[in-house]
Amino acid sequence: MSRERRRPGDKKGRAPAPPRVPTDLKELMSARCKANTELFRQHSAWLRLVALGVLLIDLAILTFVNILFEKKLVGYSPGTGSIFGGLLIAIIITRLSRPGFAVDWVAIGVLNVALGILLVQDPLLTSMMTLLVFCLLFMAGGVLKLWIGATLGPGKGSASITAGGLTGLLCFGCFLVDRFVTNGIGPEVFAAIDLTLSGFAFVGLGVASRPPKAK
Repeated sequence: MSRERRRPGDKKGRAPAPPRVPTDLKELMSARCKANTELFRQHSAWLRLVALGVLLIDLAILTFVNILFEKKLVGYSPGTGSIFGGLLIAIIITRLSRPGFAVDWVAIGVLNVALGILLVQDPLLTSMMTLLVFCLLFMAGGVLKLWIGATLGPGKGSASITAGGLTGLLCFGCFLVDRFVTNGIGPEVFAAIDLTLSGFAFVGLGVASRPPKAK
């Protein structure tokens, strides 16, 4: 039988210490679950989350209208919806999470702002570097929503955030197929679809966070 190799620091006569990575991940998730229970306790916070979701959907609709009318809306440029949507997420979540600071939640807004800036600079993602960064940001947004959904407690809207992450990753897969197979829809449309999904996720989160009515 082969012996297990001892790591530095393991004492003689004791079994080797188990790997720390799974334990650390569980501890991190446990800490985030505990922190998430303290979020959104302000008065009418659930209503503000619903309003945030509706605003995100409105910004996405503005993008779709601009594309439908062949980019004739005055003052609108590709990526505007993602930029303003990301700023709304970062600002409103920061205010609702006081006195704490939900880094992972705010990061969703930062990722949307970064996506919008990329679309402003290169709407068709003609540069390979821009395309790569866009793909990384898009995928990171979906994974981050899955992480938040996994660290939300039962009945706290985890289902809506998780669904938003899964559909966001599905949208990212469709973007890759469109980019390398058909190349007909365009990255701005997929960014707007993802913004719409985020809007519905926040609406669902707000409804789930609504306090029960007093009897």
